[in-house]
Amino acid sequence: MALRVKSVYSPINSRRDGLRILATRFRGRGMTTDRYDVWMPSLGPSEKLLRAFLSGTISWAEFTRAFR
Repeated sequence: MALRVKSVYSPINSRRDGLRILATRFRGRGMTTDRYDVWMPSLGPSEKLLRAFLSGTISWAEFTRAFR
């Protein structure tokens, strides 16, 4: 069994996708619950870290280092 990463906005293939886990703090505006099976916000980056990256305060390298 392999773990695959896929965008929540990618087309759903119910035969191949298996359990779809949304791993982000915020679901996003307009995100319907049929796009994923389980939402696990604790797997996503903290709000503070996410906002720092989105505002450009930290680089992608700094973001990934801090997230890990």
